[in-house]
Amino acid sequence: MTVHGRSTEGFLNRLAIPDPFTDADLDELRTDIERDVTATLMLGPARFAEEEPLFPGTGIDPVQQLLDLCAQVLRESEAPQRLADLARGRVFEGATDFGCLLNLGGRTEGARFWWQFGAGAGSATAAHCLQLLHLAHGELLDARHWALQAVELVDRTDTARLRATPVRTGRPPAALREAVRDLATDDAGDGIGPVPHPDVGVARRLGELAHAL
Repeated sequence: MTVHGRSTEGFLNRLAIPDPFTDADLDELRTDIERDVTATLMLGPARFAEEEPLFPGTGIDPVQQLLDLCAQVLRESEAPQRLADLARGRVFEGATDFGCLLNLGGRTEGARFWWQFGAGAGSATAAHCLQLLHLAHGELLDARHWALQAVELVDRTDTARLRATPVRTGRPPAALREAVRDLATDDAGDGIGPVPHPDVGVARRLGELAHAL
């Protein structure tokens, strides 16, 4: 599986290329992203052009917005089944859910891997999660890339989810963090490192864990 959207920071550091951006450049680029990508570009494909803009509220703290979106995804009644199907290797729709679970449990790199998987399988929600993750790390070019991918991939399911008014999420409960911590991992190779595996047992508990969010 090809994993896309990895940060260019490490690559540039290895090549010892000087940072081409000044602080003013980065501030201007951040403003451009928040204005153009999350307002104009986030209107979505032409078939949705007459509707409200996608991804409202992206101007707020991206860390908090990502937490809120992850909690929203996991509260959906279909989430346990999607995650169970992913754990059994049946379908890949649950990759987005699993990434959200990992993010709430503090395993951000694992979340990144599964969101990339989910975006590759066609999930605009996964691409939007990656956009927010890169924004939170100040990786503005990568954030813009995933914002554009989200627009390209969006369908009516994603539209309804991403336009919903988010419920503010606090610190995830200890039971969820412990469940995520105890997941088995495997080395994905290519320098990616250990990646958590989806687990049927956690899928069965997902309703209980998400209810506490």
